Amino acid sequence: MARNYLPNGNYYTDLSVNPKNWKSVKAPTRKPWFIFYRFYSTDGQNKLVTIRGMNVYKTQLERMQAAQVLIDDELHQLTALGYNPITKIFTPFYDPDTEITPEMPLPQALDVAKTKLKCDPDTVKDLGYALNFIKTAINHINLNRLPVGQVSRKYIVRILEACGAVKETWTAATFNKYRTYLIMLFKVLVKYEALENNPVLSIEKEVVIRKLRDVVTPEQRRVIAKHLKENYYSFYRFLQIFFHSGGRIKEMLRLQVKDIDLDRQLYKVTVRKGRAKEVLKTIKNIALPYWRELIEGADPEDYVFSAGLVPGKEPIRREQISKRWRIHVKEKLLKLYEMKIIADFYSLKHLNTTEVTKRLSEEDAARLNSHDSTAMVVKIYDVGREDRQHERLKNVGNEF
Repeated sequence: MARNYLPNGNYYTDLSVNPKNWKSVKAPTRKPWFIFYRFYSTDGQNKLVTIRGMNVYKTQLERMQAAQVLIDDELHQLTALGYNPITKIFTPFYDPDTEITPEMPLPQALDVAKTKLKCDPDTVKDLGYALNFIKTAINHINLNRLPVGQVSRKYIVRILEACGAVKETWTAATFNKYRTYLIMLFKVLVKYEALENNPVLSIEKEVVIRKLRDVVTPEQRRVIAKHLKENYYSFYRFLQIFFHSGGRIKEMLRLQVKDIDLDRQLYKVTVRKGRAKEVLKTIKNIALPYWRELIEGADPEDYVFSAGLVPGKEPIRREQISKRWRIHVKEKLLKLYEMKIIADFYSLKHLNTTEVTKRLSEEDAARLNSHDSTAMVVKIYDVGREDRQHERLKNVGNEF
């Protein structure tokens, strides 16, 4: 059968109907009819696709007309909307310079909007992952042909509800994240006048119960430090630098040697949370030897943490840190010492913030973390704040 290639390299065979004489007045209607073709993807997978739906009609003419409508619809989804019958995902084909118009189908408009976002590459990557589920949800509720100019709040509500149906895990936090991504995409669509207002803004966030942050205990810290220093020194050094840095993992992994001034004990990062800005962050005396040891002899253009957590030409991915923490700390300590570590690696930032606050002040902790105010320290990072309040309250000796 003929191969019909699509712009992304996938292809499909001609759509056929059983019975073969379906266009003839002699075509039988006592048996079910079906449309079939085979779809091939570039990753080597293929699938025999069958389509039914015309058998509710009893006459040959009605069934033939219904079959033709179904064929036309399937071809439109394959060729215009980029439908993949294997993954059930729509990835419309478009030129990057495609003009966004109010008539453009919603899934395609979202894809084009994504290409025009100007934000952190990691955010775009995460948004793209979410967008796959969003487009699956759009298809799930048959809105894949909805012109973007007609999208209103009720459609966004239906799409988010459908996301909860097609995604295996769906929480209030996930809802809020997908809502944020849709706000970003529709902000672009409003900019290009595909619609007048952003319909996502009027949808309220869902309430998320903020759980207490688990942190490692003093005994766990002692064991972790000894274990990593003796067995996985490069990760031990990264842990020490990160713990005392007041930075985020993503910021540390984007750091280049040229951004470090050891004489002044400062390093420069671009904080991309909120409005992007460059900031100078402090290198504490206790961490200075690790910084000096790490970048000695490195090229100024090197990323500080490349393969092996040493300077190199390419930065490592954020998940490499979580993977090391899971394998070298959680799994190894459970096996060696039956010590169960619940806290994640990022909790070290909370722990350091708590200790800086206790020894200095909330203002100093906020400065170390490059926060504009103490609000984030009080609300999020100072995990020992309530304990200190409890201790003060317990000692109030106001007799009756």
